[in-house]
Amino acid sequence: MNRLFFIGILCSVFSVNAQDTLYLSHNKMLKMTLNQNLQIQSNELKFTLAKASFYKSIGKALPTLGMGMNRYELNGFTQSTEGNFADVNKNYEWSGKSFRLSWELSELLFNSAANKQAVKAAFYSKEANNIDEKIKVFSNYYRLLASEEIAKAITSFIIKNTEIVTQLQLQVSAGLRLQSELLLAQSNLNNLKIKLLQQQQITTELSQQLLAILNVEGNYILKTDCNFYTNNTTTINDLNLEEKLNNRFELQQLSSEVSAGKWQKNRELYGLLLPKISFGMNDGLLGPINQDALGNQNIMTTSLQWSIPFGNIFPAGNYKTESSLYKLKMLEKSQLENDLRAEMHALLAAFNSANQQYELAKQSSEYTKLAYEQSLQRQQLGTANQLELFHAEKEYLNAKLIYIDAISYKKEIIHKKMVAFSEKVMP
Repeated sequence: MNRLFFIGILCSVFSVNAQDTLYLSHNKMLKMTLNQNLQIQSNELKFTLAKASFYKSIGKALPTLGMGMNRYELNGFTQSTEGNFADVNKNYEWSGKSFRLSWELSELLFNSAANKQAVKAAFYSKEANNIDEKIKVFSNYYRLLASEEIAKAITSFIIKNTEIVTQLQLQVSAGLRLQSELLLAQSNLNNLKIKLLQQQQITTELSQQLLAILNVEGNYILKTDCNFYTNNTTTINDLNLEEKLNNRFELQQLSSEVSAGKWQKNRELYGLLLPKISFGMNDGLLGPINQDALGNQNIMTTSLQWSIPFGNIFPAGNYKTESSLYKLKMLEKSQLENDLRAEMHALLAAFNSANQQYELAKQSSEYTKLAYEQSLQRQQLGTANQLELFHAEKEYLNAKLIYIDAISYKKEIIHKKMVAFSEKVMP
């Protein structure tokens, strides 16, 4: 049994040693997000597809060119009344080249304009989705930092409580302390170790989530390269909220979609009456065989052709469809404006609240730290019982955790507010 236990310990040690360490700073994580994140790569490809659709529409607006070479000969014969054929001078040919160009004006004017707006909408959609993904990455990063700091705080209490248990064991052996105090101290130490194991598991899960988002293959141990307790003093201009609202990529995306819908609606209203223009030329005519095929017998042809679908004009089903879609986009835009405005007002309130929470949590952490240190000194002098120390320690640990959560929350809110108010995308 002991041998199996020893083998298990060795396997766990070797598996841990097999892991490489990946150090993550803000700048390194930003580069990895831009270069490796699968969602951002997907957003870029979707934008490429939108551009391809636009180029396809431009291709439809360009003229159609038809070219070719052909030779046509007519050998003339006539039939006599007796039924015999007599050779006559009726030999003609058409031998030459030709081309023809044609334009579909409705494609040129309306569809290409609508697709151009669709490309703009796809660009804004890509930027908005990329920002959402970056926020997701950095929020995970801040939570990972907070989890690591919580683990460090619990570890410091474990170290101190281990010393207390050792001292109490000596004092109980000497008859200076009650055994109940030692048992409480040992139980408290075990509880702290359980909390540390739970927090380490949370840290592992957050690390794996971050590695997955960053598309990092391999079994890595993440180490963050950041001073978690640095107080961010970024000043965010929250004036001219309506102007900043109009700069939001989400709203610009919908504005472009509304414009595209308007072009599609107008195509059904006006585009049906636009003609198809064509222009052509050939350089051969019917004439004597062996005539000059490159002579002055060129024919130029130009045409305007209307194809008017009365079935679409009078019921106006297509127009009513496009008109309704356009109105729906207008309503969607108005709703988005309300939602974004509410979000920005909420972020302003959250930003102020986060600053107040940070200051209060910092003070509470300092107060409880001082109270814990005084209780620890009295416990060592024998003027305070173990229950007082446990209470002070519990309050200090709780205040420390609240302080860490307040820092993490403040960092996330600052990051989101910077994005929402168009200060910059990344800290």
